[in-house]
Amino acid sequence: MDLPATYYGKLDKRNPVISTFKRDINSFVALMRQVTSSTEQDNSSYAKGIKILVEIWKKYKHRLPSKLYQEHMLQIADFLFAIKLYQLALWQGYSLHLLQFSSVKITEITDVDHLMACFFPEGFDTDQETFTMKILAMQGCALCIFEQEKKHDILSEKGLCKLLCVLNFIRIMMQAFQQHEHLYWQIYKGASHIYTICRFLMMKKCSAQALEYLLWAGISLELSIPLMTAKYLPLIITLYCAVCHCYYDNQAEVQAEEFARRALGKINELAKLEEQSEVPATRETQRAYREASVKLGAMVFKRAVFDGRRRPKVTFRMKTKIILKDIPNVPWPRTPTERILTGLFDSKAGQFFGILEALWDSTTRTLQMGMPDDTEKQDVFSELLSAGIRILSGSTDSGEKRCDDQQCLSPVVLTPTSTLLDLAIMGENKVPIMSAVRFIKLLFQYKQREAFTELAREMQRVLSGVEGQSFRKAEQELALLDSFNILLSSQRSHPREDNRKDDRPKSSFPMSDELIALVDILHKSVCGSALEVQPDGDLVLDIVLFVWGKVKVVRQKDTLQIPEFTHYREKWVWCLSKLCEVAFACDLATVDCIVTAEMIHTFGTLLENAHEHFNQAKCQDCAADHNDAKLSSLSPLESSSTELFRKVCEVVRKGLEALARGSATLLPHDRSAVIDSAFMQKFSFINASAPSISPTSPEEGNEEDKINMKEKEEIKAKTESDFKDCRQTQPTRMFLLAKDLHLELDIMYHRTSLKLLQLNAVTESELLNRIKKNKVSKALFLIQKALPVFKNMELNGSSKTKSLLEEASTLLEKAGLEEKKLYMSTIPKTLAENAEKGMRVEENPPPPPILLSRSDHSLTFAPAPYNLAEKVCWYQLCGRVAEGLNWKVRLGDFSLPGTGKMVPAVYGECVLRVEGLEPNQKYVFAVAAYNREGKLLGNTIGGTTLPLLASLPVPLLAAWAHLAQVAFQTEQYTIAKRACRELWSHYTYPDCGSQSTDDRFAATELRKQALHCSSPHLCQLFLISIFIETEINIQQGSLYSDSFSDNGPFIWEQEARLAECERMLVAMDLAMCLNDDSGAVQAVVSCYGLLAPLIFHQITCDPVVKVLIKCLTILEENSGLLKRKWAGNTSQSFMHMIACITYYLSKALRVLRKHQMAAVVMELGSKLLQEVHDAQQQISRLAIQTEGVRNSGKCTTVGQAAVKGEMKINLQLKALQRKNKIKVVPEVTLTTDNEVSTSLPGCKDPAILYDLISSSTLNDAYQEVMKLKRMPYFTEFAALLLQRTMEEGHIDLVLNWGQNMFELLSRRDKAMQLSTKSVDKSSQSKKQSSIQAPKENETPQNKSVPSQAERRKKLKQTMPRSMLQRVRTNREMQAVENLLTKMSSVVQRQKKQLQLRGICCGERPWRARLNYLLAQAHLAVLYQGLDQLCGGAVHRYSQFTPLFFSLAYSGVLLRRKLQPQQSSKDEVVLESTSLHSSVLDYVTNTHKGRNKKEAVRAEDSATEESCEEGEGCSQTVEKHIETPKYNVAFLLESLNKAALHLRRAMVLAHRGGHWTTLQYVCQTMWDQSCRITLQVQMTDQPETPSPITAEQLYTIFTPLLVLAADLIMDMLNKLGLWSLYDSDLTEEELESSLHFIVPLDDSTQVDLRWIRTLVLYTLERLHDSGKWESLAHLALLFNSYTRERYSLIVTPLLVHAQRRLLERIGTLGGPAVPQPHHVKTLKATGKEVTYSSYAGCQLLSGWTPQSAQQQVPIDKKAALSNSKSQETAALKGGEIQRSMSLVCVPLDVEDSLSCYRQALEKRAHCLQVFQHSRSLVFLLLAHTQSCFLTQLQPCHSRGLSHSASLVDFRTFVIPTPNLQPCDLMEEDYSTPNAIYSLPISPKHMQTVTASYSTSISENTKCI
Repeated sequence: MDLPATYYGKLDKRNPVISTFKRDINSFVALMRQVTSSTEQDNSSYAKGIKILVEIWKKYKHRLPSKLYQEHMLQIADFLFAIKLYQLALWQGYSLHLLQFSSVKITEITDVDHLMACFFPEGFDTDQETFTMKILAMQGCALCIFEQEKKHDILSEKGLCKLLCVLNFIRIMMQAFQQHEHLYWQIYKGASHIYTICRFLMMKKCSAQALEYLLWAGISLELSIPLMTAKYLPLIITLYCAVCHCYYDNQAEVQAEEFARRALGKINELAKLEEQSEVPATRETQRAYREASVKLGAMVFKRAVFDGRRRPKVTFRMKTKIILKDIPNVPWPRTPTERILTGLFDSKAGQFFGILEALWDSTTRTLQMGMPDDTEKQDVFSELLSAGIRILSGSTDSGEKRCDDQQCLSPVVLTPTSTLLDLAIMGENKVPIMSAVRFIKLLFQYKQREAFTELAREMQRVLSGVEGQSFRKAEQELALLDSFNILLSSQRSHPREDNRKDDRPKSSFPMSDELIALVDILHKSVCGSALEVQPDGDLVLDIVLFVWGKVKVVRQKDTLQIPEFTHYREKWVWCLSKLCEVAFACDLATVDCIVTAEMIHTFGTLLENAHEHFNQAKCQDCAADHNDAKLSSLSPLESSSTELFRKVCEVVRKGLEALARGSATLLPHDRSAVIDSAFMQKFSFINASAPSISPTSPEEGNEEDKINMKEKEEIKAKTESDFKDCRQTQPTRMFLLAKDLHLELDIMYHRTSLKLLQLNAVTESELLNRIKKNKVSKALFLIQKALPVFKNMELNGSSKTKSLLEEASTLLEKAGLEEKKLYMSTIPKTLAENAEKGMRVEENPPPPPILLSRSDHSLTFAPAPYNLAEKVCWYQLCGRVAEGLNWKVRLGDFSLPGTGKMVPAVYGECVLRVEGLEPNQKYVFAVAAYNREGKLLGNTIGGTTLPLLASLPVPLLAAWAHLAQVAFQTEQYTIAKRACRELWSHYTYPDCGSQSTDDRFAATELRKQALHCSSPHLCQLFLISIFIETEINIQQGSLYSDSFSDNGPFIWEQEARLAECERMLVAMDLAMCLNDDSGAVQAVVSCYGLLAPLIFHQITCDPVVKVLIKCLTILEENSGLLKRKWAGNTSQSFMHMIACITYYLSKALRVLRKHQMAAVVMELGSKLLQEVHDAQQQISRLAIQTEGVRNSGKCTTVGQAAVKGEMKINLQLKALQRKNKIKVVPEVTLTTDNEVSTSLPGCKDPAILYDLISSSTLNDAYQEVMKLKRMPYFTEFAALLLQRTMEEGHIDLVLNWGQNMFELLSRRDKAMQLSTKSVDKSSQSKKQSSIQAPKENETPQNKSVPSQAERRKKLKQTMPRSMLQRVRTNREMQAVENLLTKMSSVVQRQKKQLQLRGICCGERPWRARLNYLLAQAHLAVLYQGLDQLCGGAVHRYSQFTPLFFSLAYSGVLLRRKLQPQQSSKDEVVLESTSLHSSVLDYVTNTHKGRNKKEAVRAEDSATEESCEEGEGCSQTVEKHIETPKYNVAFLLESLNKAALHLRRAMVLAHRGGHWTTLQYVCQTMWDQSCRITLQVQMTDQPETPSPITAEQLYTIFTPLLVLAADLIMDMLNKLGLWSLYDSDLTEEELESSLHFIVPLDDSTQVDLRWIRTLVLYTLERLHDSGKWESLAHLALLFNSYTRERYSLIVTPLLVHAQRRLLERIGTLGGPAVPQPHHVKTLKATGKEVTYSSYAGCQLLSGWTPQSAQQQVPIDKKAALSNSKSQETAALKGGEIQRSMSLVCVPLDVEDSLSCYRQALEKRAHCLQVFQHSRSLVFLLLAHTQSCFLTQLQPCHSRGLSHSASLVDFRTFVIPTPNLQPCDLMEEDYSTPNAIYSLPISPKHMQTVTASYSTSISENTKCI
């Protein structure tokens, strides 16, 4: 037990408590002295000392008397203050002492009453010792706060507020002491402290804030009678002068003079009082009064010298004496200024003091040279400078006259000792050397260069003979200013560029000897001198910035490839290297880190490119100067490659360190100091829906979701509105620029270090060791590493480059995830969230601290909200490096600088800062909370933070941008697009889900807040990424401006081009935001290139019109760029683009009925074209004039070329104006289509026809199209006409015109067929005549028969040479002639057939389109009829869509009520018995069914195709048009016709390879079948049955579904897209990766999910209709193509179909399995037709004559005895029966089951369990639907009959669900129960729930 000290007796040294206390204090003092005296920073010892001190206060507080305890506490605080541990002195000394009396801080005191209530509630006269200690503690707190802010190089706004609060407290304290005269000493000390702090503020350019407190301090001393004595006069005078200086600094000269005169009056009054009181005057008293008169006199003179010279403004003004030679050379005083000086000061030192005060201006710097604009002030300054020179020359004492050209420094006047003020007080006529140096600097500042040069050089000689560091520093400064003055003088006297006779390139600022000398002196004075003798930092900074400004301008010229820089390259590199060394030596980064980084980046870039430029420079003949040899020996370019790259790495490394230090002062006070704010804007809504404290119900949750969506919209709107008003502040812009420069320097370091790696000068492990755990930096390293790999074209370089870039992409993604986590950790959690851990309050440690800012070497935290915050008095930060697996921070982890400090827990001001961290290293931190007694709250340290990276906020978006650029350069386009899309997602809002092309351009908008958080450089990188992605898409999609895509017709690639235009529109908006006119014009050019084919073909499209209007607007806004001078034909290309855009828009807008806008666009385009044309003409004329002056001989040629260009441009402009005159129609003549219907003249130009069809009336357009019936493009325009007619809703016209068009095509095709037949007949007639002719003329045979030579000559022209060589005799020659005669007709017929086939092939896409449009029209008629007959469908919420329970969605096969319920044997018997009944119908209806059969066959030839279309369309169109009412037959006929046209469209698209059209038609067929089925189901009610039954729908749509599935699968097989299933992706990933979105998408991507749904639904329909062979065929193909992915669903149906086919073969007596065609295929190809090989096999026919004679069916033999008709029917029936006994698919059931079980083994058991549970839910829901059977058919006893009146028991098979699926490995699917599933009754709800629980547990085990 710790007993008090009084327990042991007296409180002396013998007291054990006192002795122990002092021993502990001494050990603490010794430890702190050791810590401060050590050169190495040991934070552990420092933290140990803090811990010891805290333990001392905790241990002895209750054991020592209060006064003794407080006295030692103040002593320790004073000791800590003395060793400059101000923070520890404040927190563990002064503040701790005051905390015993009040918890209010001194900066929170507001007035005197507040001060008295907090610290002096009993007044000042209670206990003097306690009072004194309180005052000392208060003053100590104030001084500690001041010293902490003073150590910062830059005074922040927060620091200024702190100092002003301290000054306010000192003023309040002095105000409280004014009522007590005996406390005058405290008033004096307060005034002294105020002056100390205000003097610091004045140095930091805060005189306006300091003035108030200085005035208060001075007045307070005046009001204190004990202080108004000569003893305290120095402080009073100092305060008076400080007030005057503040007035002068704030440009308040009048108030300054008035206050100075008032102060002089107060001093005079004080002197008179002392005279009256007969106080003896001592030397100190006299000095004090003389000092007051000199100082205040100088303050009065500072304005009085100007005030007396104010003259009224007159028209005539005398010459201003700006030059000192203008002042007359007469004895002193010569001027009014000198006379005032003589009157105010009695010594030359005082006069010189007044001159310096009058010339000094604290607001200007040394290099800010110039005289004021006021002429009177110019005269005064000239007189002041002349007086100062006169004093320094010693000419004021003697009356001799000195010539102005003999100005010098008198050694009698100058003295190296004393100060100017001391000499003035003593009345000396001497001037200190340092004051003379100051005056000489003022000569330079006021542009007195001649006087400055002479005096500066003389002073340098004087200084060289004087010893002392201050004199050495002054000598360095004068040398710098002298060299700078020489440089300026050389520029002013430099000859004009036009008068130069040498061949050196012209330069606005050439590399001169004077500049080299200045840089050399600057480097020597800074880098070659000790810190104490270095020149003034402001002077060095100004010179560095001046030289850097010149280098920067020349560097920009080098970027523009101007030869000037190359000529002086070596000198500029040397100059820049010296500047960088100077910047490092004077720590320029702390003042301006941006300039330092830019300088280093420029120097590094020059050194990187040094080899090629330096080698070129060596070859040039540079003019020699005296510094060339010197510079060449010292130039970095003379180094070897390794040394040069090492130099670059070293400079960049220093630059990164300097930039990191400077950036720490620029960190903003928001989360952008922690994370990349631009990157996190994409996730800005994460925190919008913060979790609530109290739980909510589901209804409330839904309401909250709605509110959150509204809040998101409001936040977005508010963000956009805020963005319009706010602009980036200067600190934010500087910080963003610093981040960009840091990234560029990091990239440069990686690039250079990789070059060293190639030279084997460094190892890769060393480079990675620098990167450490910075993923972004490592990604940049890999990105830079990929470039040389690609450039060197190494073996497998492409794959290596790809792997490097992919790894970099992965690193950036991981870094992004870490940024998100860090972002969420910076969001303070509520107290309720922290309390959810379930700990007791006393055991709850504090949560992890919140990161406020970070840099390369420091991290700043704030304590998180803590439920014990009211008990916390101190927070202590602990931390360590995040290494190993255990990242838990312990209580003793104090090794990092800044950890271990006991920081007061003051709300809003408790900041935990750790410094001295290693860059790119990760650390973890935690805080410990202590109460007032020093007890650890929570009994342990708090939670640990995430691993935090010691670096500036990582520039993720900039890194993605660099990845995109490098990936594009290395041709890794996939990675480049991935990076570009990442940037796109962060800077644009995501799509709202609308796929409409019209809404697209309005939906995509920039994320303005992300742009606001980004630097201009980053925004420019995003703009470049947009162009990169567009260029990649253009190359990959062949979207060139002068060609079509390779994937199909032009019209289908519009969507891809519009997608790129959408991106370009965003690029335009971004470029306009950045004021980047060239970027905006580049985006316009890209849009024009993308839309050039559309413009060329004059295809009117509303999105294209919108894009081009935007483009024309951008061109008009940036017309200044177009008017510049461009190389080559660029300007002509611009004008051609403007003309094309204007013409297209005017035409398209008129087509769209926007005539007024078309006129405006034409006017705007013509005006813009005219302006650009005039500007280019003016430029051409100037160029011709200049060229003519230089070379008159060539002027004619140049002029002719210019005239030709002008004629060409004028031609374009005139053509556009002519088009405008032709197309612009007066508003009076504009009428609607119903008012005017004039016949348009026939035209065969396709470009004009597009306009006619789109702009004229429908009837006129139809007439024009029908005029083109003999043109090859007739079907194209017919399709366009029907499309427009369909869009306008004229269905009857579509049906009528479609019929006419098909009839026309049919007649044309028949005519061509007849022409081929006529050719055959004519050839036959010629043949007969040729045979009969010789018989009639047999007598004159010798005359009619030509000779053998003539025949051979004739045959040479008509037959091949090889055949002619074999012809020898006349007989053979006669045979050849006959052969040629016969072959000519065959060839002509073949040509005609090929011509017809070619025409049909070219018309396939348009015929498919025509059929599709007619199908749409028939469907529209169908829907109208259904609506009229049924009155519209009524939606029921209890009724599911039919597809919901289909096999494709549910995975189970449900038996519907409409399905037949026969057994398998009954099905086969029924099928065989119904066979004969259908034979007769087949025979009698052969002619009627021909069209249908031909439709199924889908046009075996082009001729049949056209014929059947014409005939099929001409049957019922008139009925569609004329029938006023709808009936069931009419509806079915419409549906059948729609199905027919859909079938034809699918077949035509498939045959032509038009895959997009095929998919679109199939998708439409699928959608319509689903829609009609749903509508029929919803309208089918018992009281009002639907006019169309489900059976009818299935009968019509099932063949279409089979055809669509077969064609789509064949399409994917031909395109090779089934290979997607070879990847390791799951079915869900495959089906979600490829989506077929819109019909204009010209790509081969398909929606695999829809295809899977289509095939499975088709299989289900085939199963229901009993089409077993088709089912097996599609199932085998689908399983083979999809690599058994869906085998578990498809194979059961396949096995069932195979069993039914085997039963049918057995019933019909067919051949056994394997059947003959399978056997023949095996023998011919060697491949057996099995389950696995069926998809790739081509079956061979197994028919033989023997088999045909042997196999005579029984039914055929029986039919031989009947009549001829029955005989024919029997023969047909026998053939059909025989054909049905042959099956193309393999029927090996065991093979199918074996493959099924193999696929089952590959599937995880947990997935099977889950699928079973899912199936149970579907069965449970199916019980609620009336269309499914809830039980199987009853099992009746055979041979028994029951009457209705008797009670009978029927056995039903009621399904009972199982918790887990049955063992499918043993299932053979031989019974219907294995195929079908029946709905489950709701009473089995618990079983379904239990099944899901089982599946969840199974899935947990699998995971």
